[in-house]
This record gives sequence, structure tokens and C-alpha cells, in this order.
Amino acid sequence: ELGVAYRHYHAAVMYVVLTGPDIDDRHLAMHEACVAALDACGYTMGATWPPTWMEQPMIVAGSPVVIEESMTFFTHMICTDQTTGLQMALGEQAIITAGKPEIITHAPRQPVINNPA
Repeated sequence: ELGVAYRHYHAAVMYVVLTGPDIDDRHLAMHEACVAALDACGYTMGATWPPTWMEQPMIVAGSPVVIEESMTFFTHMICTDQTTGLQMALGEQAIITAGKPEIITHAPRQPVINNPA
């Protein structure tokens, strides 16, 4: 999970690099699940860091908060298989606009695989 500044916003991106020589198919399935869920969860990020960059409101079912233009959200998914210990994460930062949100960090939507020879 990498954090940087963008204009007057915090911006973050999150992804996992899989290393070889063998890539577990379960990791690839977890990445697919993260991509599918990326639009559904996250939290706001503003212009301060005290003591963490996570702020309220969280994006959760039943939240009374109205998402408004110029708000920023770090939308992310962390998938953990507690049986195998495998994890996968994917996240990107978006600014809410009058139309489609402006994605300001772009997590790879394809798995990042470093398979050294």
C-alpha cells in the first residue's frame, strides 16, 4: 500500500506482486475477486494524516453518508484465506465528480507477476 500526495489530496494505491517460479492458482482467483469488489468498499481520505490516513465515513452497506462531489475515497479490497495463509490486495484512489469518479491512482487490474528465471 503506497501513499503519496495528489493536489491537496492523499492518494494511495495497493496491489500485490506475485513471485515465482510457481504461482498458486488460488492467488489468481483471489485477484479476480478483488477486481470484482473494488468498486464496493473503502474509506475517505482527506488532507491530513493524524494518526492514520483512514477517515470516516467508511463505505459500508446502510451508511447514511451521502457521497458528494470533491470527496476522495480509497477503494480497496483485501482478501485473506485463513486456511492457507494466502493474501491478495487491490486498491486505488478516486475523486468523486459530477459524473464518473476520477481515478487518480491506477492499481493493475491484471495480476502483477515477477517470475524470475
